Amino acid sequence: MSQRDNTNLFLLKKYLGCGRLKRRKDGCWIFVVENPNSLKERVIPFFKRFELLSSKAKTNFSLFCKIVDLIVGDKHLTETGLEQIALIREKLNEGRGRKRKFNLSDIQSLKESPETIR
Repeated sequence: MSQRDNTNLFLLKKYLGCGRLKRRKDGCWIFVVENPNSLKERVIPFFKRFELLSSKAKTNFSLFCKIVDLIVGDKHLTETGLEQIALIREKLNEGRGRKRKFNLSDIQSLKESPETIR
């Protein structure tokens, strides 16, 4: 979650009791929650309680919840689970000009790498 003024993000951080605020190079502030349990127990219930208005946001939130469930269940520690997460992530923010550090082919190439066989 990001915006130019950090006031709302600060209030959200205080209300949820987790995460941190970080300033990007472009001047926007972002609210980051990296702990999967905090996402599951605090962030997701908050956004379920205060329903999102746009259908696109609802779709992305639903996909995000699926990814968090997989991570909390330690599925990201298996090849199959990681690939499952990558497939779901590909559906996030569809239709936008987006950049990703890693894409699905990067994850699939890990399976074929001799280093991952060790």
